[in-house]
Amino acid sequence: METNYSNSTPLEDVNNKYINLLKSIENPKKYFCRILIEKIAEKPLKSQNKWKLFLGKEVSEEEWENVYSSTFYLLNDTQLQPFQFKINHRIIFTNHLLMKCQLSETALCTFCNDAIEKIEHLFGSVNMLKSFGSA
Repeated sequence: METNYSNSTPLEDVNNKYINLLKSIENPKKYFCRILIEKIAEKPLKSQNKWKLFLGKEVSEEEWENVYSSTFYLLNDTQLQPFQFKINHRIIFTNHLLMKCQLSETALCTFCNDAIEKIEHLFGSVNMLKSFGSA
């Protein structure tokens, strides 16, 4: 007895529909990655608010978009990209944060031993690191 494959099930119809959709998209990986990011990505409002306080000004959505995307477009060194990401999201473990977690005995700056070590201090006040931040 010969099997008739011409009658497709609803599931096969759906599969064929999506296969045709994938074939029509120029770069399916990029397309689905963008969809996933839009669906699950949350804005880091806490870190954005802290940067706004430090900067003393309101920052537009477009400016935030530039900050986050420039990390990956401007930095060719893949080892610097995660570091810049951590700065943007304020997750650099400074002595101030380590002391809050009871992992350091002092909140003072490792380099100058003068002020509390926070991201703003490291890249704004410490002479050794100022040039690193502007490089």
